[in-house]
Amino acid sequence: MCTTPVMSASNIGDPAPNVTLVATLNNGPAMRGVNWSVYRLETNGSRVFVKGLTRHSASIALPSGRYQAEARLGTVMRTRTFEVSTRTSNDIVVAMD
Repeated sequence: MCTTPVMSASNIGDPAPNVTLVATLNNGPAMRGVNWSVYRLETNGSRVFVKGLTRHSASIALPSGRYQAEARLGTVMRTRTFEVSTRTSNDIVVAMD
């Protein structure tokens, strides 16, 4: 029997996630509500807010460019800068301890 994936109007044309954000504690998933803020870094030095999330991990789709992910858990705040290129995936792992 052959099955064909069903596409809905809501997901036609949506880009596939190419960035995975993961917050860790003690070398494992944080399993707590980490507040993520993702910014696109512009050539003039400014940051433009792109997306906010509250979870320990997430997969998101971003166009090519330079970005900064900011993770907050309680009083701890960490940042990671990363590049997104065409047809690449990025795993951004942030140790919160």
